[in-house]
Amino acid sequence: MQSITLQNIPNQELIVTIDGYRYSIPIKSANGFMTYGITRDGVVIVENGNRLVNGAPLFLYKYMETGNFILTVPDDELPDYKQFQSTQFLKYASKEELGLVR
Repeated sequence: MQSITLQNIPNQELIVTIDGYRYSIPIKSANGFMTYGITRDGVVIVENGNRLVNGAPLFLYKYMETGNFILTVPDDELPDYKQFQSTQFLKYASKEELGLVR
């Protein structure tokens, strides 16, 4: 799995190119939760405001043909920007690697 660098700030936007796709992922703090959205090559595939949760793929199955992003959080804690890059990490799993994390 490929690690994606998160900053430990409440609001950020990640821009990454993986497997030939350009992803834009805004991550925001909202009332004690972390939310996100995803745009791939300029097309919205996940609307902003979705709740970020531990271990769940970030985008819908119809877009998983190349892989997916997953946030790893210890002990089922809530995602918390203060813990990004310390105990909470964003990973990109290829299509083959997704089979291992399911």
